[in-house]
Amino acid sequence: MGLVEHVRKAGRQVVQIGDSRDRKIPGTLSLCGYTTPRGTFSILQRAALAGVVDAFPLHACAAVGTPTVALWGPTTPDVFGY
Repeated sequence: MGLVEHVRKAGRQVVQIGDSRDRKIPGTLSLCGYTTPRGTFSILQRAALAGVVDAFPLHACAAVGTPTVALWGPTTPDVFGY
């Protein structure tokens, strides 16, 4: 069982945000291509937890105080992290 299935089994909804060209994750409510930066802040502010990559959503989570699990790519958390 994958992460999305575990979260849904616990009675939570999983929302995916991103670009309309992003691969959709099965079992999520995909809002890919439908959110603005302001909408992203609003969604993340209401989230119990966010799983993000080292990009705009990470900074948005930090700005609104959402607990976050971040996956880091070529950037370093020592410089860009929270």
